[in-house]
Amino acid sequence: MVDPQGERSVFRSVTFWAAGITLLWGLAMTLILSWIDYGKSYRTVAQALKQNIPADTRCIESRGLGEAQRAVFDYHAEVVTQRLERNAEDAAPCS
Repeated sequence: MVDPQGERSVFRSVTFWAAGITLLWGLAMTLILSWIDYGKSYRTVAQALKQNIPADTRCIESRGLGEAQRAVFDYHAEVVTQRLERNAEDAAPCS
């Protein structure tokens, strides 16, 4: 590949190397990102919780649980968690 003046760029090999590494990194992340994400999920924790509580339980009082963890328990285990930190006197307690 020759430019119009007849000289090659000094940075040609570095540019091709960087582009190749970037392409490989993007391909690798595209292929294995879902596998990595699946391994870091709270799904197994929520399913273990569901197996160890009575079947008719629909609400659990929690302390120190983040919003993401509460959402996972609601979605995967179908158990609503009610925060003890924010439990107002007029709020209905879990039963």
